[in-house]
Amino acid sequence: MFRLKQIGTLLAGILCWCGGLSGMVHAQKSPGGVKLPHVGYVYPAGGQIGSEFEVTVGGQYLDAITEVLVSRLDPVASEKAVPPDATFVKLKKPLTQKQVNDLSEKLKDIQARVREEIRLRRMAFGQYRELFVKFAAEAGISEEMLKEIDEFRKNRNDPKRQPAPQIAERATVRISLPKDAEPGMYLIRLCGRGVASEPLRFHVTPWKEIVESEPNDHGETNIIKESLPIVINGQIMSGDVDRFQISAKKDQQLVVAVLARELMPYLADGVPGWFQATLRVLDASGREVAYVDDFWFHPDPVLAFKVPQDGDYIIEIKDAIYRGRQDFVYRIIVGEIPFVTSVFPLGGRLGSETRLTLMGWNLPDKKWSAGPLQGDPGLRQVLLPGWAQIPRSVPFAVSHWPEVLDQEPNDSRTNAQKLNTGTVVNGRIDKPDDRDVFMIEGQAGQTIVAEVLARRLYSPVDSILRITDENGQVIGVNDDTEDRSAGLLTHYADSFVEVKLPSQGKYYIELTDAQHQGGPEFAYRLRVS
Repeated sequence: MFRLKQIGTLLAGILCWCGGLSGMVHAQKSPGGVKLPHVGYVYPAGGQIGSEFEVTVGGQYLDAITEVLVSRLDPVASEKAVPPDATFVKLKKPLTQKQVNDLSEKLKDIQARVREEIRLRRMAFGQYRELFVKFAAEAGISEEMLKEIDEFRKNRNDPKRQPAPQIAERATVRISLPKDAEPGMYLIRLCGRGVASEPLRFHVTPWKEIVESEPNDHGETNIIKESLPIVINGQIMSGDVDRFQISAKKDQQLVVAVLARELMPYLADGVPGWFQATLRVLDASGREVAYVDDFWFHPDPVLAFKVPQDGDYIIEIKDAIYRGRQDFVYRIIVGEIPFVTSVFPLGGRLGSETRLTLMGWNLPDKKWSAGPLQGDPGLRQVLLPGWAQIPRSVPFAVSHWPEVLDQEPNDSRTNAQKLNTGTVVNGRIDKPDDRDVFMIEGQAGQTIVAEVLARRLYSPVDSILRITDENGQVIGVNDDTEDRSAGLLTHYADSFVEVKLPSQGKYYIELTDAQHQGGPEFAYRLRVS
């Protein structure tokens, strides 16, 4: 509701806030000279299969937008799957400097006219609003415009909202998710007049969706009455801490998984360049029962905990350094759901059928076939079984090399596993401080390459590779090698060594974890060629 007592504050602040709009990001242009539309976030960033709803897309230079394109990020599982439908509804732009100047002058005149009318007619001050709305309408300012101006003032005075021209325009998009839609990650683009925006990620699940309502911090909590599993949608503003209360039963194996960087991989003007979410679970007394700020090397936190007793629990999310803005969008999946943490092996040979072992929480089955491996060698995404909604697909390496499994014990030169060159080893760092050692025979002047694929396949292994001769002399070593094609990684942790052998004889390739970690999820692929 627009309140007239706010008008004076509004007039004093409109010009000040809009001065911040001068810091526009430099606009990219199409070959025809048209500024390309830029999008910075979609909120909510997902929905439930079988539902229809509206979302907001924040961006800049969206005047030419007339339609919305939706495509699949995950591999398509079924030809019968019906794709989501998205329709452009309307565009709302922030006030321009000219509009601000014109409105401020009109509002001043209207205020003066209302006061004079009340004085002359000796009217009660309670009739101020009625007269103001009437005179504003006569001046071409509708009540809807007054509400927009009031929203403008609230945003300007809200310390949680800072001017961000690159996401100030707001497009409303209507999303329809058919009952036959496939769950998983999709890409949304705004298009029109020969231009298209960059894609935004949009996450589809079969679960009930909840959208946060403010206030839900500083002691305030959104109470969620829906039964689990659910998906909570929210935005973190500057200094924000969002809290949600759920009910849980003793011995439930709850998974609480955040999608934040998974939705918005990069925030160009943020340090770090993504929403660094932290996740905390409190019991009814306020005691912390679980906390996590990431998942292995992934910035998005995930936790699984066994509910200690029946009761209410509070889920709390914030940015690690209390930043925030409209594009700090998140989704929290909460429920006793299957969650696959890793697979083994991490790849397979072309033409073969690879049987995967699945690891994680609440899994109904731990075996899965990746099917016959066809196509070209390289990295790809493979779909997990239909019950594995989170994650729906995982990275997988395909090669044309012969493949073997590492054979324990092989932790020293005396029990090293013998390899032929031109082989891929699928192995694990089974326990902390484990080392896997492999022996090859080579000729003088022969070039040997040893390469690890682990972090690029979402394994927590932070590898170190060493190649030594029969006397233990190191002739090649590497910790991390940068792979710019793996742009979403926050830490390049895979190793690559290329050496020319000094003489004929036996050589040993030693693989360890730089952080002295290990376990069933610490899988790797080692190529020796």
